[in-house]
Amino acid sequence: MEDFTISGSLMYMFVSTGILIIAIVVLRVLIARYIRRNVGTTDLRRRWLVQSRNGLLLILLLGLFFIWGEQLRTIALSIVAIAIAFVVATKELILCVTGSILKTGAGSFNLGDRIQIKICLLPRSLKSALVSSLTNGQDV
Repeated sequence: MEDFTISGSLMYMFVSTGILIIAIVVLRVLIARYIRRNVGTTDLRRRWLVQSRNGLLLILLLGLFFIWGEQLRTIALSIVAIAIAFVVATKELILCVTGSILKTGAGSFNLGDRIQIKICLLPRSLKSALVSSLTNGQDV
């Protein structure tokens, strides 16, 4: 059984995340307590509590983004690479299928049709040997 180890930078990010979450929660409790004690009207108190909660949530998200930004960038790059691979593979599959349909539908050749091979770079003796082997000694 292999031991699961966490690298130092990953441990640093987990600790930073934990400290950030604890700090935001403590700050939210302190701000909420202050607002409940010092704001008189219920409507204004509710509005300030919601706005402080939203502001602290924004600070938390920005902090998490700054802490985990490099890992998020790496994951996003991997996802983009996989998406590009799927697009290219799908394009090739579509091209193969449409080519097959076009070739079959056009009826350009059938089984048993003769084809002509034009060989210009071979010497004459090799050409005649190749042609006779392809036609099994029959005259063309």
